[in-house]
Amino acid sequence: MTGAVGDISNSNIDEPDASKEDFFSKAYLVKGNSYKYDVTRFIYVGSDFVEPSWFGYVAVATDEGKRVLGQRDIMVAWRGTSATREWLNDFNCIIQRSASDLSPTTKQHDATVHYGFHNLYAGTRPGSAHSKTNS
Repeated sequence: MTGAVGDISNSNIDEPDASKEDFFSKAYLVKGNSYKYDVTRFIYVGSDFVEPSWFGYVAVATDEGKRVLGQRDIMVAWRGTSATREWLNDFNCIIQRSASDLSPTTKQHDATVHYGFHNLYAGTRPGSAHSKTNS
């Protein structure tokens, strides 16, 4: 089901090629699949280096899916690098000390994170229509 992110990405990656309601049917993940989910949110990212774009989704098991799984499952899936501008950001292979926005215990564990990932995770584009819904 995480592969659906790539299946539903369009060529300009700004928006998915499906709505929340028909996301899994357009990704051909409904027929014969007993694990039923509803997409509750799309995830957008943007930073100083990368224009805001659709990056993934959050889905929650439906009541029917909960019966099959035995629990209320929450799935978060995001796509990999796809646009040239993202590849250029990836080549910036600086590893930095992780900030507390990833976890309050990062200093305690001396955690590090790839600069490009952190830049997307924590970045924002104030002029973007998705600035309130990005990661």
